[in-house]
Amino acid sequence: MKTVLADETAARNALEYASAWLWTTCSVEETAEVRHRQESRGRPGANTAIAAHPPAPPRGVHFSVADYGVAADACFDSCWPLITNDRALSGAEMLVVSKSKYRPSLERCHHILKGDQLVRPVFLDDSGRIEGFMACHFETLLAQALVELVVLRITIERDIKEFPLYPADRACPIPSVA
Repeated sequence: MKTVLADETAARNALEYASAWLWTTCSVEETAEVRHRQESRGRPGANTAIAAHPPAPPRGVHFSVADYGVAADACFDSCWPLITNDRALSGAEMLVVSKSKYRPSLERCHHILKGDQLVRPVFLDDSGRIEGFMACHFETLLAQALVELVVLRITIERDIKEFPLYPADRACPIPSVA
């Protein structure tokens, strides 16, 4: 690359390709260095003329952490969506309810997501694909929870005490997806 602008553009494109432009800044610095070379060919002697040749200035690309982007994203780190069918709850009330009585089921869903479904979107580069991937798995968890709810209601209605689901026909009191 022959110009500072080309270097800066290439560095910014690399940051955008890696999706790191929000947390990283780049700058291109020129260092003017004069090189001395002898004017004629051959072995240098006492009378050899030396001339200063300014080469094309070498440039260095320096990357640094963008504190404003890191601080902005730190506010939203480890956020999980809370979804309910109770329209009377405000956001704060829904958070209190989820922290108290429904916490074990939420933790179980997270365990299923990371354990049984093996959700690890680390090989996806595009944030839209990661969001789509997680949406598919969220819908799978929702479908699993609905199936469990239907089975639980049927077992209560028909007064079924246990199911022979485990190996060697051992009893399972309440079947679950996990």
